[in-house]
Parts: sequence; structure tokens; C-alpha cells
Amino acid sequence: MEFWHYSDQNFTYDPNHKYVQGGHLWKPCGLWFSLGDEWETWCRAQEFQEEKLVTRSLVTINDLSNILIIEDTEQYQSFMDRFFFRTPKEPDWDALLPRDLEKEEFETCEKIIKILKDCWPSYKTTREASGRPWNASMDQRQQSPFLDLYDCIWKEYEQKKQKPRYGPDWEAVTKEYAGIIIPKYYELYRTLEQTYGGFFTLPRSWLSAWDVPSGCVWDLSIVTVGETVKIS
Repeated sequence: MEFWHYSDQNFTYDPNHKYVQGGHLWKPCGLWFSLGDEWETWCRAQEFQEEKLVTRSLVTINDLSNILIIEDTEQYQSFMDRFFFRTPKEPDWDALLPRDLEKEEFETCEKIIKILKDCWPSYKTTREASGRPWNASMDQRQQSPFLDLYDCIWKEYEQKKQKPRYGPDWEAVTKEYAGIIIPKYYELYRTLEQTYGGFFTLPRSWLSAWDVPSGCVWDLSIVTVGETVKIS
């Protein structure tokens, strides 16, 4: 297996660099690489940030024993069962309440927030039990009105850049593994799409952000990075 790290500049490898998780909900922080030239091929086919394909460096993983490798749905589900955030974080109700409103509008919003807050325990239980995707159909919405409740909360969080945490717990993953590789990304993607109907439902959408067969290592003691070469 040959791995390439792509960069938009002359990449300098620092084996002592320590990665801290939390910067991205659906992806871990670390040294990223694609299998062969998969990333370059995908970027050119999609016309995506081709200007950043300036250099590439060969990444050699010297020890695969502590790398989490997900190749099929069974391994994927095992990962989800162990590391997935299943419950949305309870919103900061005070932060959701706009302060720059007229008295009448403020009181109306205050009542709405109180209703949402009172509904939260039941909603939380319903969400955990149903496992329904966020982009549910109208039929599903009628069956579970709490989905609409969460849509409302999500939009408020979007505006305030305070998204609830709902994805893999990468910090927990890094405590057990040195890195992760999804070598059969396309096959896994297609299988999940066939299994669940629409792929971009939240429990699986973290995987859609990977785009190509690729991996990430946060423990740099197990890798060797070759000379950086310019892409012609």
C-alpha cells in the first residue's frame, strides 16, 4: 500500500508534532494521506482546489499494528458502536434567546425557548430510540415531531456557530489507536448507500467528508515521511 500526503506548499515533516483533536467534527486531526494518487485524481476530476496540488510526500507507516483499518460494514458498525456521539448536546438555552428584540417579540421568543427546553428530555429519549436521520422525510417527521424541534435548534446553532456535537469521538479514538485508514472507501460508501437509502443522513455523513480512500495518523512516531517532490 503506497500513501501520499499532498500539500499546497513545501511540506516540512516534524516527527515531534502533537495533534490535538476537536478542530473538525467529522475528521480527525493528524497527518493525512491518500492511497496512491487517489486524492489528486479526485481533485482534478471534481475541479476541487487543484491549485493546492503543489507537492506530495511519500508516507511510510512502519507499524500497522495500532492502526484502525475500516474495510467493510461490519468494521464500520463496530467503530460506530464504540465511538459515535449518539446524543445531541443539550443547547445553551440562554444563548438561543435573542436579546435585541422589542419587548413583545422577546417575550414570544422566551415562551418558545421554554417550550423547547421543556420538551428536551422527551426529545432526547425519542432521538436515541429512533436513530432517525436528520434529513427525515415528511412521513418520518409526522411520526416524530421532535425532529422538527431539533431542526429549529440546529438553525439557531448554525447562526451562532455553536453546532451540537454529533459525530465520532476522535479524542477517544486517539487514546486507543495511532491512526485510521479506510482503504476501500468507495466500496464501503456504496454499500452504506444501498443499505440506508440516502447516504447523507447524519449517522453516516462523517464518512462522506473523506471523499477518497485515505487515512490519517496522529502518532507520528510510527511513520516515516520521504522527500517532498513538486507535482508537475
